[in-house]
Amino acid sequence: MEKIKNIFFYAGATASDYERIQGKINETNRVLVNAISGLASFLITLMFVLSYFIEGIGMNHTVYGIGSIISLLCLFLSLFFAKKYPRLIMSLVHTCFVVFFTYGILIGTVTDPDEKTVTFMVMLVLLPALFIVQPYQMIAITVLHCVIFMILCFANKTGAILNNDIVDTIVFGLLGMNCGVALTRNKIKSYIAESKLQELSRTDALTGMNSRNAYEYDICNLPKQCKKSLSCIYVDVNGLKTINDTVNHTAGDKMLKTVAEKVLKYFGEDLAYRIGGDEFVIFVSDCSDEIIKESIEEMINEIEECGYHIATGCETKKKPHLNMADLQKAAEIKMYQDKAAFYKSNTCFDRRKQ
Repeated sequence: MEKIKNIFFYAGATASDYERIQGKINETNRVLVNAISGLASFLITLMFVLSYFIEGIGMNHTVYGIGSIISLLCLFLSLFFAKKYPRLIMSLVHTCFVVFFTYGILIGTVTDPDEKTVTFMVMLVLLPALFIVQPYQMIAITVLHCVIFMILCFANKTGAILNNDIVDTIVFGLLGMNCGVALTRNKIKSYIAESKLQELSRTDALTGMNSRNAYEYDICNLPKQCKKSLSCIYVDVNGLKTINDTVNHTAGDKMLKTVAEKVLKYFGEDLAYRIGGDEFVIFVSDCSDEIIKESIEEMINEIEECGYHIATGCETKKKPHLNMADLQKAAEIKMYQDKAAFYKSNTCFDRRKQ
């Protein structure tokens, strides 16, 4: 029962996995809405204009006009509001389904009932294959419009054309829903795999902190995460090479894990990174220097209680004059000054081996 539920609600994924890739799904659908509504706006508007001059399509004048207005509205909302309001995206996707299905239905049953319906059959196969929609929603929308189409067929068509359109609706409806579910499942699996790979690349295997890859990816966006100021804290582990050489690498790994644990305890995991073998960088937004200094001192004390030593350097820059390169360089210089002072007062460590 749970497996069937996952298929109809999450295209074969679990609820947690589906939630994790929701942003990717929204972005894919947004791009598709832009492309389809943009193309539809151009084509339907063109047909609307031509319907004044070409007698054969003049009967569709009203349908083209309404379709053009709605397509342009979808394009406008998608371009200017969808990124800011992600929930709007799925509403636009549903609107595309309704608009294009309705367009196909009206063309095939009201404005041109004496001809076999082609447009609606194309929509039945095309739309479910394009968008990423939860299967139960896609099936419900498709079935509803198939029923509406068949009702209008019985009201406006007769003979062989009626029979052909009814049979085609059933065949193409089933084909579209089946293809839509299958393609959606494949897309979801692909997005989940991509998400897991990205997560692995962002996570340092030894400490569980954000990795160097995550640091390189996030660095450009960090200024956007603060309102008034951003602080950078450099942490370097003293004596790692000595422990690796005199004890073993397992002991060195334990040292790094301990330091990482304390860093995460005092500064959280979101903006804490292991950027090198024994180097860590932490960013703190909109926090006073006094609070940061107090947290650093408490972190140092706990690390020293475990028998380890670190060098630290902290620098804070205020907006709007926040330059990430200057911020990090200043913090790094202070860290090296602290490191030099440690080795000067602890001659048991050979500075050249660190």
